[in-house]
Amino acid sequence: KPLHELLEEQAMKTPDQTALVFGAQRMTYRELNEKANQTARLLREKGIGRGSIAAIIADRSFEMIIGIIGILKAGGAYLPIDPETPRDRIDYMLKNSGAAL
Repeated sequence: KPLHELLEEQAMKTPDQTALVFGAQRMTYRELNEKANQTARLLREKGIGRGSIAAIIADRSFEMIIGIIGILKAGGAYLPIDPETPRDRIDYMLKNSGAAL
């Protein structure tokens, strides 16, 4: 099963269990799934769907994980880009990947 489907199943089984830990912060499976669903809806409105590529440029964070799962839920593929990458390399990756967003 795809990652996002496994997450949804886990959110149904143990919604209040911790899914993510980042420093002193914690996020439950319910919170993660709800935020990923919101992100997926927004991405679909922006044209992300099956066969689309969405770039994600983010430091390690809850938002990065939410973004990745949201992209998958929208039906797209994600292109992770390290924010420390030089700007010209980022431009090259975005252009040549065909990233829609």
